[in-house]
Amino acid sequence: MIRWSAAPNATPPGNTETMGGANRRLVMKTILTRQPVSRTVIAHDTGLTAATVSRITRELITAGIVRESGAPPKSRGPGRRFVSLEVNPNGGYLLGLSLNAFQQQATLTDLSNTMLRQTALDIKDLTDADTVIDNIIAAMRELIDECRRRKLNLIGGAVAITGAIDPVGGVVRYAPALEWRDIALRARLEEALETPFAVESLPNALNLAETRFGVAVGARNVLLFNCALGVGASLYLDGGLVRSTDDTAGVAGNIRFPFGPPRHDMTLDDITAGRAIVAEIERCDPRDLSLSPHETARRLLQAIKKADMEACVEREITRRAGRALGNIVALYAGLIHPRQIIFAGPLANCRAYFNAVCQTLHSLRMPDSVFPELLRSAMSYRDATRWLAIHQHLVAADRGPGRTALAAIA
Repeated sequence: MIRWSAAPNATPPGNTETMGGANRRLVMKTILTRQPVSRTVIAHDTGLTAATVSRITRELITAGIVRESGAPPKSRGPGRRFVSLEVNPNGGYLLGLSLNAFQQQATLTDLSNTMLRQTALDIKDLTDADTVIDNIIAAMRELIDECRRRKLNLIGGAVAITGAIDPVGGVVRYAPALEWRDIALRARLEEALETPFAVESLPNALNLAETRFGVAVGARNVLLFNCALGVGASLYLDGGLVRSTDDTAGVAGNIRFPFGPPRHDMTLDDITAGRAIVAEIERCDPRDLSLSPHETARRLLQAIKKADMEACVEREITRRAGRALGNIVALYAGLIHPRQIIFAGPLANCRAYFNAVCQTLHSLRMPDSVFPELLRSAMSYRDATRWLAIHQHLVAADRGPGRTALAAIA
């Protein structure tokens, strides 16, 4: 069963959030995505009265989260045209971590997503969840101590991780690349660090970041594929993320590949993903590849670099994988008709792979249909995770432990 998360401007049914809290979130979201922006534009975009916008922005300025800017607002309509508002970078600080085979770095950022400090975890074996979480906690404690020394206002943190994630409970249901199952990640982090955390899947974090702050700002229908060791997907439909009741929506890699591969039990990951590319280079079945996720990621990056530099076996292998993914994406696109399709991750940054995907999609284009805009994400995993933290703690609705910074303004 599929469910839709609430659209950004809606308060979910049954949510006990006050109307004042919902209005603050609306105003904060508009400032984040439109800054520098005038109060008049905020009122127009949110549908709130000028008096309500004036009161809320005054509260946000007093709290130090928002400030009046010397930059002219983007809209020059009537009203207070010479006074624009923007997020105050020093109004709070956030922790972030993207957990994947390619990079594990804990970061400290301000509210403008400017990174102030980072701490590398350098974990070779990501399959031992307890050891990984202990390393995360140690790295985060180092950054929290930095905040205390500098008397910085730490608001919270976010972790984006590959796999099936329950964002409400903060539980990693299933992370194939990491071999994790039913890990209560948020609870363990919050108990150890006494700081609220958001936990989200990496494709969803990328999609939220791109539709709010990246290449698809303002879009309401976006399909995103994260092309890494495995293939993950995220669907942003009518202004909200689509989720399944078992939190596995977007874990696309285990779908049986329908186009007659050498063996009919092979999956999307076995044909189109980075692990499959490395396995073919190593001349073995992808399910027999005995390399660790860390080593597989290292070899994939080597193959990508070689494929984009010269005509070689690596280039043909990555092209073949890209064409296979293009066939699958065409099925999704033909059913959903997204306005944009975004490709993210290390394979999306491989020209041979990305061009093969796009060429295949164009060759399968249906007549009389609106062809989606094909975009390549420039958003790093770290940037997406930090944007996730900013969105969660400044805009998202207050829900249990994941309370937002705005909850203090009441």
